[in-house]
Amino acid sequence: MRAILMSIQARHNRNIERGAKTSELRTKPPKIELPFKVYTYESGFDGRHKVVNEWICRDITEWRICMGIPAHLPLRACVEPWEIKEYSGKDYKDISEMRISDLVIYDKSKDLSEFVRPLDRANCGYKDCGSYDCGRCALTEHICEKRKIKLPPQSWCFAEVLRI
Repeated sequence: MRAILMSIQARHNRNIERGAKTSELRTKPPKIELPFKVYTYESGFDGRHKVVNEWICRDITEWRICMGIPAHLPLRACVEPWEIKEYSGKDYKDISEMRISDLVIYDKSKDLSEFVRPLDRANCGYKDCGSYDCGRCALTEHICEKRKIKLPPQSWCFAEVLRI
């Protein structure tokens, strides 16, 4: 199953973990085949700054905010209607609702160093091979610098768990 790493503010993540937040809103959702796994990086001044849980997105619905905010959206996303309008911008960009299911809360949080970009999303970089797969990246002892995730994404990025 394909996966992404997504940054989420601590207050929103707490609502996900307690079951109140059942949808995550994004102006630019991933273009990825459903279902996909979401690794949640908790950000913000009061965040743990680690990957703290994972969930499955089985459905994405796009909403035209210029036509109004659906009544269920603030409830599912645990935000106020004005926050959705502000997030959509002055042009009222469309908002995508990603439904949260099968939440798994980690007993021990994961560091970003435990995640890499998938081979088909990052050039290998081994001796500047320029290939998406030179053959060495499939080996656990070779993880090139271009694949390592060093900083949390602004919104989200394609990712996979590093298996060593």
